[in-house]
Amino acid sequence: MKTYQFIFLFIIGILFSQQSARDISLGGSMVTLSRGVSTVGINPANLAFSKPTINLINLNTLFYNNLLSMKLYNDLNGSDLENPNSSITKKELIDVLNGSSFNLYNNLNLHIPGINYSNSRYAITAKLNQYNEIIAGNGLLRVLFFGNEWETESQIDIEAFSKTVIEYGYSSWFNLDGLAFGYTFKYLQGVNLFNIYTLNESKPLYTDSTGIDLSVILAKEIHLGGSGFGVDLGMLIEESLNGYSFGFSITNLFGYINWDKNNLNYSLLGKNVAQAMNLNVNEVEILEFKINNLNTADLMSESAELADSVVSNTSFNQILSSKVKTTNYPSVFRFGISKFFKDDFNLSYESRTGFESYGINSVNWIHSLGLEIIRWKLIPLRFGISSGSSLNHRFSFGSGIHIKPIKLDFGLSWIGSRSFYSANGLEFGFTLTLLN
Repeated sequence: MKTYQFIFLFIIGILFSQQSARDISLGGSMVTLSRGVSTVGINPANLAFSKPTINLINLNTLFYNNLLSMKLYNDLNGSDLENPNSSITKKELIDVLNGSSFNLYNNLNLHIPGINYSNSRYAITAKLNQYNEIIAGNGLLRVLFFGNEWETESQIDIEAFSKTVIEYGYSSWFNLDGLAFGYTFKYLQGVNLFNIYTLNESKPLYTDSTGIDLSVILAKEIHLGGSGFGVDLGMLIEESLNGYSFGFSITNLFGYINWDKNNLNYSLLGKNVAQAMNLNVNEVEILEFKINNLNTADLMSESAELADSVVSNTSFNQILSSKVKTTNYPSVFRFGISKFFKDDFNLSYESRTGFESYGINSVNWIHSLGLEIIRWKLIPLRFGISSGSSLNHRFSFGSGIHIKPIKLDFGLSWIGSRSFYSANGLEFGFTLTLLN
């Protein structure tokens, strides 16, 4: 597979996204406040107290890294990294990572326009979710900045991962005198999964008096179709006379996707793409690059090429140990409480955690607090803060224009710091909803 083909397949999903703008602007504290079709994926029980809605546009996108910020960019701008008196040096730049790898994340979601709606009995949803991740190991960064340091092992690790899934959901609920239970059954259609990663058999770059040694072994997997299922469960207590409400939910319970050739997506699209681009799908391609005792004598040799015993580059395909590759669809547990203050504002709190660490999903608890000012009915104002892992340390805000039957909302949050100047990422969302 040519490099430009992989780059194309890796970025095609960066065109669209999904998720509620209100959710973003309130820091994610929505387990009791979400309403309408946008509550699917958060707490399906909230549909019991929602008006019928049709989702016209609902998109969001997130970009995050653990190194670059506006502050760091300004320090780098015009700096001489080789000068010890510069505002920032090579060593100080690498030390920002504190020995960790450089991580770049992109999450993209899209409610497919016109298909997502809810009425007084059920909700139907269809949304696309894409997750991209690039990881460059600290050893690789040190080699790029400092070269091959003498008698120092530098492990060369890199990973690129991309997964695109379409969720089809059917939601309904039971309302027992103000106590609601809701559920969503999901069919998960795997569109594509790409993964390139360094194998443990690789050996670090090492330079001493005998020469340079290195072994980088990469595995590449391509899957162009999959299918699976998941369930969302939720509970919500309707607002009491004093304005309090409590709720909890578990999303993507038992969620999984089987990537193989026995699914509709591969039959209709994946097979044709694989043939047109000559891709080896549902296999592992091993790429191996080795340097063995490369020294000055080898470089000064009159031979036009280095001997294979010194520098070699090989590749071969390997059948997967199982005909089906299964990936979990990350589950999230959340609970929260909110209070409605007459017609002035909503105040909400939520805690949530994942069942397993997976990219931007963390097993660490995330706590968020949201304030929604609704005194001006046409233009609500929203603010939120959240804390937890660095990727969930955020400040958020948003607003909208509500002119019945149209609701237009937007939300923005910066990630990694409460200060925009030192933030490492951004999330933006835009929602257009029609009330029936």
